[in-house]
Amino acid sequence: MQEATEAQRYPVAKAIHSMIRILDEQRSLAFYEKAFGLTVAERLAFEGFTLLYLSNPESEFELELTVPTSPKELKLDGRSLARFFFVQDPDGYKIEVLQRGGRYK
Repeated sequence: MQEATEAQRYPVAKAIHSMIRILDEQRSLAFYEKAFGLTVAERLAFEGFTLLYLSNPESEFELELTVPTSPKELKLDGRSLARFFFVQDPDGYKIEVLQRGGRYK
């Protein structure tokens, strides 16, 4: 039996979703559906903020819309949904980096 390569043991990171902070949920949902055919795959309402995951049947990639606030911890009903941090690129865009697990494969 052949031993797994390092690349097989530690897969390279891939884009699973992109996050955009939005101000108007309905306006944003209408735009992304019309422009890209994306609809709500899941809606998670937390105290102080809401996450909307948009997708379409043509791709595994998702767009996460975050109705603006400052999330402090991502838990729902006492269970941890995600561990994450943000980095900022030279143009000031914040990029969310997630640990794999749950819906974040």
